[in-house]
Amino acid sequence: MLGRFRSKPTCPVSANDKAWIENRFSWLINEFGMQRLTKGIVILPTTQFFPTEYHRTKEEMQDIMYLVAEYMDVAPSLLQLNFYEDIRTEI
Repeated sequence: MLGRFRSKPTCPVSANDKAWIENRFSWLINEFGMQRLTKGIVILPTTQFFPTEYHRTKEEMQDIMYLVAEYMDVAPSLLQLNFYEDIRTEI
């Protein structure tokens, strides 16, 4: 009886966005395999995955980059870490 009052589920994205998402997931599956996408661990910005304190130093950012590279199974030598300053002016 309760099912009568529920509306039919609809996709929350446009048809173009849906096609783009499906295309990108197809690329991910072809590139990394379905096993990696369905069984991989989701790395979160928590102390479980990033246990050291963070004080925003360049050295710590380098360490974090190496850790992320390890999680992604990527050679850190392939990565380049750059810094910039966000200069905003008040109007």
